Amino acid sequence: AANYLDMARMYEFLPTDVDPACTNEQGYNVKNLTCPIVTDTLGEKASRNNPRATHEEMFKFIESDLNNAEKYIVNLTSNKNNTLPDLAVVYGLKARLYMWNEDYAKAKEYARKAIDTYGGTPMSEDDATDTRKGFNDITKWMWGAQYTSEDRAVKTGILNFTSFASNETVFGYAGNGPMNMIGKSFYDRISDTDWRKTMWKAPAGSPLEAKNKYVAPAFKNRIPTYGSLKFRPNQGNYAESSIGVVSAYPLMRVEEMYFIEAEAAERLAPGTGITLLENFMKTYRDKQYVYTGSNAIDEILFQKRIELWGEGLSFFDIKRANVSVTRGYAGTNFFEEWRFNTNGRPAWMNFCIVNLEENDNPAVKGKNNPDPSKAYKPWRN
Repeated sequence: AANYLDMARMYEFLPTDVDPACTNEQGYNVKNLTCPIVTDTLGEKASRNNPRATHEEMFKFIESDLNNAEKYIVNLTSNKNNTLPDLAVVYGLKARLYMWNEDYAKAKEYARKAIDTYGGTPMSEDDATDTRKGFNDITKWMWGAQYTSEDRAVKTGILNFTSFASNETVFGYAGNGPMNMIGKSFYDRISDTDWRKTMWKAPAGSPLEAKNKYVAPAFKNRIPTYGSLKFRPNQGNYAESSIGVVSAYPLMRVEEMYFIEAEAAERLAPGTGITLLENFMKTYRDKQYVYTGSNAIDEILFQKRIELWGEGLSFFDIKRANVSVTRGYAGTNFFEEWRFNTNGRPAWMNFCIVNLEENDNPAVKGKNNPDPSKAYKPWRN
């Protein structure tokens, strides 16, 4: 269910500024089409004539699986290391599902169920910024993936999460550049009193510069301004991949549920979601937080994007809520050829189905999403 929900949201075609009519190159309307559904009862012949499921068909399929999961997962006897989903995670997946379906009452209900069933608290500042355990400690999350020393990905040294996500290594892809960074304008919008801002390298001379923590002093100069300090190598070991990559990465954190609850509440009754957001922020992230804006949904999504940065979840909110992307502006730190600005959700968020599936499953041929390549021209200063 979790994988299908991710795939459905990635491949579902939603209108964009370059494809408002939702019509592909063959003239076919692909609006709200997701991906084919394959189950254990689908034979080979049927799988080779298996059309893309509509949003509604996919929603019902995933909801059915999650209903069964909710019914049977009570039989799970042990999940001490959080690598397996439990009832709280089922509720969390339902909260994600109902947000995708714009059923805000149920999204709010199940986000709260997830919070209450999990029973744990959001990560503290000490948890999140620890240079040895930071964002690599599965015990701090509802659900995560945990590497072991025997995993093939670990033995490669570089084909693993830490290699791609952590700037503080000398063996990984990120550590050797280009490094993972936050956009300058996004960083500037975060309040200096919000401790989460210290998870990115502050500009020289900033009052936050002294609050940045590094696994070793050399990384202070090695990492560029706005570079990520969020994902640490295991034990803070930046030199030995056999140790540094035996880490964990989050699949679901309770913090996400607080933001789903807040957004859903705000969409149901304006003002109620902002109250929930303020309570969360003042309790866990920024004691001085006060909402002074004019767009409550934008503020909730902004704070959620800060919280879940680098965890692969903001994509779905940007696409669902039709949020514009602005990468080209004075002082931008995006590479020149990637300074794309959009009016609403970007066309590149409507994933295209690969040619192999078209060749082996003619039911999707001619009904693919429009190719977003070169849909936008880079912003020039």
